[in-house]
Amino acid sequence: MKATNEQLLGKLREIENTLRTIEYPGMNSNIIDLGLISNLRLSNDTSRLTIYMNIYRHDPACYFCRFIAFTIISKIIKNIGEKLEDKGLEKILIIDTDTNMEIA
Repeated sequence: MKATNEQLLGKLREIENTLRTIEYPGMNSNIIDLGLISNLRLSNDTSRLTIYMNIYRHDPACYFCRFIAFTIISKIIKNIGEKLEDKGLEKILIIDTDTNMEIA
């Protein structure tokens, strides 16, 4: 069933507010305010969410630093899934905006 514009907007606000509770490890800021999330796309029936993230833009040159960055990004992605699992979404897709690769 197709949701109304008001329902879609309300659901997107709820999702954005939930994502604002996810902090970037080691920093005192959330993933929305840091610009890691560039766009959210919700299906017309509100069952599928696509999150566009700027993952590889923050990819350091140092190999050890890449390992640390990968660990942090993995934790953020896990937190996204955990925080959004009770929002009635059947599928959550995470896409890197620079590579257009599906991350999760």
